[in-house]
Amino acid sequence: MPTDRRRHRVIGPVAAFAIMLAGCSQSVTAPSTSTGDDTVPPAITSLVPRETVTVPGAADTMMSVASQPGPQHSYPIDIFVKSSYQETHHDYPAADVFADCGSKVVAPVTGTVAEISRVDLYDDATDDPTTRGGFFVSIIGVDNVRYYMAHLQEVEPGIEAGVSVVAGQPVAKVGDTGKSSACHLHFGLSPVCSAPEWWVRRGVIWPARYLDAWLIAGDISPIQEITEWTSANPGACSDPALMPWPST
Repeated sequence: MPTDRRRHRVIGPVAAFAIMLAGCSQSVTAPSTSTGDDTVPPAITSLVPRETVTVPGAADTMMSVASQPGPQHSYPIDIFVKSSYQETHHDYPAADVFADCGSKVVAPVTGTVAEISRVDLYDDATDDPTTRGGFFVSIIGVDNVRYYMAHLQEVEPGIEAGVSVVAGQPVAKVGDTGKSSACHLHFGLSPVCSAPEWWVRRGVIWPARYLDAWLIAGDISPIQEITEWTSANPGACSDPALMPWPST
């Protein structure tokens, strides 16, 4: 894990306007709350059959969406809403983006919705890791990276598996469903797996550098880092025991 430099990024309405005009950002201290994560309840809906990630027409849909004008990546919280995040997470790479409950969550990438859950099955008594994310949305970007957002208060109507989205499009609202002690957005970056899993989907690389860029309208993709991680961990999608950190 990288050294915890405890860097925070924060943005509010005034700062957002400045960013839009001048591409600048601020650093402030924000509260840190670590929570567990992830969900695969029976009620999720998925773009792909669970035995494969190859979907007829999916590639054409992504190419069509990618051809639309505008940036293909976006900071995942409406930039007119005050939010903050740290470089580090707790026991695996991801980011907790803090914002008030009900704050607008937007698509961080142009792509296709892969999975959603509008059911919160988490129970403190059992602490099942497969249900820790509560309500969630995952999107397969045009860059073939999976973008996962969890602990949502709600998923927007019309956001369903297989639906095309563009970067910056509202998809959900910040919440505290699942294993969460404060309103925030769990944000994870991962490769697309062909087998049912949650331990990869929750996040495998550190998102902070990408959040930093998207916050000031930088349009960069994590695909190179995701590709390198996948090459270094070829069995992780199929076997949690092969993950380089605990999957529980």
